[in-house]
Amino acid sequence: MRRVALAVASLALSVSCVACATPRNQLNTAAGQCFRSLPAARAEVGRKGELVGVHLVSRRTLARAFPAASPIQERRVCAVAFQDDYRPGDIPHAEPAGPGRFAVVILDVDGTRALTTLVVDRLPRGFGHGI
Repeated sequence: MRRVALAVASLALSVSCVACATPRNQLNTAAGQCFRSLPAARAEVGRKGELVGVHLVSRRTLARAFPAASPIQERRVCAVAFQDDYRPGDIPHAEPAGPGRFAVVILDVDGTRALTTLVVDRLPRGFGHGI
């Protein structure tokens, strides 16, 4: 009887460990759905810069953090930030064009379309490493 109980306990422990380690296609964060936008964001900045943050933000939060993005009408967007020494012309579609230390690419939540790219000197507090 003791062997059966030990086998059942061992099996239960094994199943629970495997369940916790099953592969997932996103992180357990609100920004998880924005990670599929990374290739489009990287292409938008010409593969220049180091990734510093990915966030899912509301239109209101976006406009408060980046007033130049106020015309965006989407309810929620993905904001992907890169750090480098950006000069005017480094990012063809950026508004403003630079210079600045950060490029913030704003994309639709599907991650398929860049809505705008901003070149700024500072990121809002808490933006970096908000992955």
